[in-house]
Amino acid sequence: MRLTLLGVRGSTPAPGADFVRYGGHTSSVVASVGDELPTLLLDAGTGLRSLSRLFGDAPFRGDLVLTHLHWDHVQGLPFSATVDHPDAVVRLHVPVGSEHDDPVETFARAMSPPIFPIGPEGLLGQWEFVPLLPGVVELADDHLQLTAARIRHKGGPAYGLRVSGPDGASAAYLPDHLMTAPGDRDGIDLVSGVDVLLHDGQFTPSETARADDYGHTTLDAAVDYADRARVRDLVFLHHHPDRTDLEIDALAAGLGRTPGGRPVRFAAEGDVIAVS
Repeated sequence: MRLTLLGVRGSTPAPGADFVRYGGHTSSVVASVGDELPTLLLDAGTGLRSLSRLFGDAPFRGDLVLTHLHWDHVQGLPFSATVDHPDAVVRLHVPVGSEHDDPVETFARAMSPPIFPIGPEGLLGQWEFVPLLPGVVELADDHLQLTAARIRHKGGPAYGLRVSGPDGASAAYLPDHLMTAPGDRDGIDLVSGVDVLLHDGQFTPSETARADDYGHTTLDAAVDYADRARVRDLVFLHHHPDRTDLEIDALAAGLGRTPGGRPVRFAAEGDVIAVS
């Protein structure tokens, strides 16, 4: 299984010379197995625009799973020629609060006039809108398995995702995650023992008050979380939009491993992570 990171920035895109190496696009991850075109996308931030680098002119056909509906996780969707394509076949998994919520109506709150020129019905191709709820998520590609769990984040339902490949390799994706107390087990069962944990890395310990205000975890809390969950590797993403390349370099230099000895690194846009 491979994870291709199309966008690793949080909150808002970060253009400019100070953000070139780690990238300015917001959250979007591709999960794939083998040499076939990928059939699973996680989040639809502005990084989704880069999906055409993998697909060329071909349309996407498969599942697009959203962790939550904040702008930085959906804004790329109507601007990606690979998913907004006349021949695309997309099953969009929309985070909802309960099984009674309509996924189309829920998603339309994030993308419809007057906030945006078109609503969900204006997307090109064949679209199916399904509710994302806790538990095993049905996917078009039976080579991959996906499990979703509710996690804490401010401003509506948010989910952490665990993806497993055919050889048993696994990765968890929690780009926006608030741990409210030391020892919090929120999402631990989902994350436990994964080979790669892609986790919220937006705020430093000195920014704890702001992290709490926005519903995020600080780096030190996430490191403790990775040790308690016994993950193999910890990869930080969802970088703060003001955090420059040099500032992320400094964080990476001071945080090479968790106290439990697990490797830590800071993701860059375009990274391809082999999960095995």
